[in-house]
Amino acid sequence: MQRNEPHHTHESGGKHRFVHDALFYDSDEGMLTTAVPFLAEGLAADDSVMLVCRSRLNHLLLDALDNDSRIVCGPQPGSLGQPTQVIAGYIDTIRDMVDPATRLRVVGEVQFGTTRAEWIVWERYEAVINRALAPCPLWGVCMYHTEELPDEILRAGELTHPTILTRDSHTPNPHYTDPSEFVRQLPHADPDPLEQSTPTFEVPELHDVAGMRSEGGRLARAGSALPLRKVENFVLAVTEVATNALQHGRRPVRVRLWAAPGQLVCTVTDRGEGFNDPLAGYAPAPAGDDRTAGKGLWLARLLCDQLDTARDPDGFTVRLRTEE
Repeated sequence: MQRNEPHHTHESGGKHRFVHDALFYDSDEGMLTTAVPFLAEGLAADDSVMLVCRSRLNHLLLDALDNDSRIVCGPQPGSLGQPTQVIAGYIDTIRDMVDPATRLRVVGEVQFGTTRAEWIVWERYEAVINRALAPCPLWGVCMYHTEELPDEILRAGELTHPTILTRDSHTPNPHYTDPSEFVRQLPHADPDPLEQSTPTFEVPELHDVAGMRSEGGRLARAGSALPLRKVENFVLAVTEVATNALQHGRRPVRVRLWAAPGQLVCTVTDRGEGFNDPLAGYAPAPAGDDRTAGKGLWLARLLCDQLDTARDPDGFTVRLRTEE
């Protein structure tokens, strides 16, 4: 890749692999002069084109491209679901929309939320997609408004994108950090306040996963009053994590579940060291991959609202949360 090469002639990273650009801008005009040529080039190449920005920016981009009917608008990352669900959505979109000879071009912006805890979730997302989407024919441009976003988020954008897109160039990013290293440096999520109360359901030494799923599910439904499908998904996620702990961790495995109106929290703790890969479970295992632990963690992340891990003197803990 040559520095200062106009982006409209560049095929960075190979046509059928993930390209992850950051676009930093301070005005609508600056955004349009960079994003519009990128999208127009995609339309000319018969690539699938998607916008996942806030509504106002989507409309500005559509107007600049004469409201081309081939452009699809989707939900912003952060505004719907959680990171693993967004990753799964892109994989499904590529399967449904993209011709094998072309790829999907996406211009979007992450809705980072209003709290630092939310920022960290989506900063992590920007890092993990470098691995999770690596084999996908997707060219994503993530837009960062330098006058609106906090400095922490702007810095995270610098660290999580391998390349920078500007009006005149598409260049390697000298600040890019290996995704695993970036995620390891993020703060761990705090225990949920609900964990200060007596668990609704507890298994000090797990042996019977089916029994745990049945009794835990019954108490989760009764205590949370969440929709049945949401509870069932959460209990299945807990089952996947508990099964992984029995198969790959060190016994005893302890399960604790808290159910409150509109909320479910569960911790699964074993005495082992846990897994070392901070990006584990953020992408489906490749076809033919027999690593059941990775498959179970991917499924668990999809089925609950939040999944975090932590090491402490008690061992390795996976914490799952779901709320209305």
